[in-house]
Amino acid sequence: MTPPGSEREHRWSRVRAGMSEARIDCLIVVGNAGLNLYRLADLHYLTGMAREGVLLFPLEGEPVMLSFGGGHDPSAWVTDHRNGYPRFAEGILGIIADRGWDKATFGALLSGYEGDLNFPLRVQQAMAHAFPDAALVDAAPILASVRRIKTDFEIQCFKAGCEVGLRAIAAVAERARQGVSDLDVKTELMGTLFSNGCASHTLLLFHSGNRSVHGAMGGSLPSPTGRTLEAGDVINTEFDAMFEGYCAQFNQPFFLGEVDGTYETIAAIGAECFAVGLDALKPGLTAGELQARMRGPVEAHGYQALGPMFHGLGLSFEPPIAQTSLGTSLPEDLDIVFEPGMVVELEPHVVAPDFSRGCSIGCPVLVTESGCETLAGDWKAEPVRIAG
Repeated sequence: MTPPGSEREHRWSRVRAGMSEARIDCLIVVGNAGLNLYRLADLHYLTGMAREGVLLFPLEGEPVMLSFGGGHDPSAWVTDHRNGYPRFAEGILGIIADRGWDKATFGALLSGYEGDLNFPLRVQQAMAHAFPDAALVDAAPILASVRRIKTDFEIQCFKAGCEVGLRAIAAVAERARQGVSDLDVKTELMGTLFSNGCASHTLLLFHSGNRSVHGAMGGSLPSPTGRTLEAGDVINTEFDAMFEGYCAQFNQPFFLGEVDGTYETIAAIGAECFAVGLDALKPGLTAGELQARMRGPVEAHGYQALGPMFHGLGLSFEPPIAQTSLGTSLPEDLDIVFEPGMVVELEPHVVAPDFSRGCSIGCPVLVTESGCETLAGDWKAEPVRIAG
């Protein structure tokens, strides 16, 4: 599914409108393959391709891309694509000098979830030394705002990813049995994603056992050698069916036979939280209001909610991201107001009072003009039950 040319014009014009308002002459967007490709998101959004490198995106004129080896794809959005490796700073300084931008105002992604990790100090120091009259300002809010509302093309990517995600869930249900290695089940899940066109570098959290709490809720990492599934096991999965870069995320537990009663309670509370969120989510609601409503069932039952109740989705996980007990969210996210065209992962993470067992349940949800709708067809907010 290739992005149409109109998609490029839509993105570039909206970003440039934000740059003009902020009096930014050129963006310097750095992208790398860290954190499940999430740190490529802004670069991918502006170039139409998931490739590491640096983009100089001017308010006027053609952008320039620096990457490993450059590129010569005639269909690429950025036609001036050069090698930057291994001295990207030198390449950036050369472009600034050639374009006469020695007194320009540059925008970089200096805040938000990737701000502490995004802009290399070496580049910043080299620019300050070579061009002391230039300015460097934060442009993260511009990209975050533009990316928040999805186009029809982006929504279709989510729907395509959800279709593959549902196939992956069905594949796990077919493969998981008592006596089977959980590595074989994990292979079945990921193989289904890959063979149906989803990215091979993607989020996967996968834990099995009768005291399973997956990594996003503070659980330990699974053994690389795997374990043999037993009756009464719970398999906790969280994965992205990443189609054309868009993260159709699923939080899906599987119950193998009759499981501990606490897990049944956890699943019921999670389903209630999801239903509350689906009922409440609509334009005009703030993220803080949605968080308070979705936390209600957890608090009423005396259980824990360690992970975020929801977060935005796009080419990465994105704001608004609900608060967590681990302090991994930004408080200003709760002030974000939901608008039509936003895509949100509702994913209540419910954990037992003693932190011994937990599950998360969730799928992508689109905010519409009148409310919201799931993008995952007939998916249900409940564990998949597999005969022991």
